[in-house]
Amino acid sequence: MYLTGKEKAWIFLYEKLPVTTAEKITYSPEDATAFAQSFSDWHVHEKLKIGDIINKPSFVSGMNNLREGVAAAETWSFAGRVALVGDACHRFTPNAGLGLNAGIQDVVFLVNHLRVLSAQTRHGIFDDKLFLNTLERYQEERREPVARDYAVASQSTRLQAWATWRDYLLARWFYSVEFVKNYLTDHGTATSFKSGLVLDFIESDEVLHGKIPWDHPLVRGALPIKTS
Repeated sequence: MYLTGKEKAWIFLYEKLPVTTAEKITYSPEDATAFAQSFSDWHVHEKLKIGDIINKPSFVSGMNNLREGVAAAETWSFAGRVALVGDACHRFTPNAGLGLNAGIQDVVFLVNHLRVLSAQTRHGIFDDKLFLNTLERYQEERREPVARDYAVASQSTRLQAWATWRDYLLARWFYSVEFVKNYLTDHGTATSFKSGLVLDFIESDEVLHGKIPWDHPLVRGALPIKTS
């Protein structure tokens, strides 16, 4: 997996573990270098191999097991006072770039609904039952999109690592077809992204417009507190 930025580039090298594990393993810089060297003959493009890169002074490496999982529903909040968001309650593999976004969506949902709850309180003291209801609603409404994003991230990792012959064929010969990529973008990625939540009390002009409209566009003007 090869990603480029304006000043840096990232190369991700994968190897399937013999068995699934929940054990936390720490790898040394020497482990990372040795692992990268095992891919020395792999091409980044026609004139550049992994071996050409890992010998450069600017090369920096790291190594870790990819971890994934979604916590059980009853562990997303504790005693009606503490709520978990992001990696604390759902850990995604990074290949689809959805982990950070899912965590941000958790926070946006909570902030919007806690603001509503705050407007219904006196002297800044929350009603315990209403607060608990808010946390329960957070768990209920976020679990489906989290499960969907988790599945996409999990599949992306296995496709890019060619975990099975099926993954290899799909990644190498099917998903690389331009028509297929465009179809999946229009009917998969776009459908998911357009439903992204925004802080519904911040005034702002919507600057991103496309063929598919946002379900929750940014707005400018008076924004009353929503009560439902």
